[in-house]
Amino acid sequence: MKQIINLKIDGGHYTAKACMVWCFDHRFSGKLLKEFIVDGGYLKRDPIVIAGGAKDIATPEELTDRDYVLRQIAKSIRLHHPPHVFLMTHANCGAYGKTFENPEEERAFYESELIRAKDITEKYLKEKNLAEGLEVVPLYADFSGLYQL
Repeated sequence: MKQIINLKIDGGHYTAKACMVWCFDHRFSGKLLKEFIVDGGYLKRDPIVIAGGAKDIATPEELTDRDYVLRQIAKSIRLHHPPHVFLMTHANCGAYGKTFENPEEERAFYESELIRAKDITEKYLKEKNLAEGLEVVPLYADFSGLYQL
């Protein structure tokens, strides 16, 4: 095996500031996410970066997709004890493959998806006894910024 980067990494255990379910679309996982991480102080975080972000919780193509994402969130909580779980969706999301008549219709659709994802996540975490002291926070991104529901 050939080492391609020589970097000493702190091997100690950490507590995450957040678990983040985020879309891999670079328009929203680049500068916007970096700004959110820095502004919120979420430098130690557990990212779950997948197509559509919270889509696989709200409306998965396969139920196994939802189960997988929820299990990843649960692992983050068990291992790194984040106080926040951020669930993100965004405008013009290819994973959804939907078109909208206007921005208000689009925003309303994604808000309903986020509310559904939040409810499902909270129910799952309560069933697993992982919800105590945890805040599940829905976030919506569009081309002008990031919004908390």
